[in-house]
Amino acid sequence: YDLLHTHGTPQEDDAFLKISMPFDQFIDRRIVIDKYLKDYYCKRYPIDPGRIDVIYNGISDESYGHAKELAARPRGPYSPQSRICIAYVGRLDTDKSTMRLIKIAKRCGDAKIPIKIEIYGDGPARHDMEQCARNYGILGSLVQFHGFVDSPLEVMAVADFTILTSNAEGIPMSVLESMSCG
Repeated sequence: YDLLHTHGTPQEDDAFLKISMPFDQFIDRRIVIDKYLKDYYCKRYPIDPGRIDVIYNGISDESYGHAKELAARPRGPYSPQSRICIAYVGRLDTDKSTMRLIKIAKRCGDAKIPIKIEIYGDGPARHDMEQCARNYGILGSLVQFHGFVDSPLEVMAVADFTILTSNAEGIPMSVLESMSCG
């Protein structure tokens, strides 16, 4: 099987499709995330459409009942004294542009916007992010690092909203998961 979730950005010029083509003879079935990608793939490359299945990339509501219950709990009314909880759940790496989280927190703090960015995840950029937050004087006050979590949906469900900092994504699972939590 081959699972393809995007054809890539225009700068990549179909890199994902081109990379998989030499292996076509060894692949029984290809899975793509939507009909557009299947049609695109078949028009540009010598692929048998009968060997491509479309499995839409989505989240079943039944799978996340507990998180939906948490999201349905009433939240207190917003007031200038309350803090908005922004959750980031994902890998901390340069390709995810996660340093933006620290810069957002700093700018919000400078503007007296009452937020707290809760960062769940780990990766090679974490040390530099923590150091930058420490240098700005916002580590622990506006930015909190929690590391890897086993139940990211519960984190998303209790946050006021989630944030994605990447420049480009295929279909980001964190956005779909966040939406499934309300």
